[in-house]
Amino acid sequence: MAQLSGSYVSLSMNKYGSNVVERCIRDSTEEQAARIIREIYDSPNFLMVLQDPFGNYVTQTALEIAKV
Repeated sequence: MAQLSGSYVSLSMNKYGSNVVERCIRDSTEEQAARIIREIYDSPNFLMVLQDPFGNYVTQTALEIAKV
């Protein structure tokens, strides 16, 4: 997952990349998931991720994990 650091936003807006990001969020430790989520939420392109057909699923997954 460290290799993907810095790429989570662009991956989130890709059909297959969004699945990878969702899996990373679900299967990582709490600390790793927080880093991934923070990278996406702190991005200047966060609004684009929310509005993206694939990125919105990543956001939903992040919210599910963040609730726990």
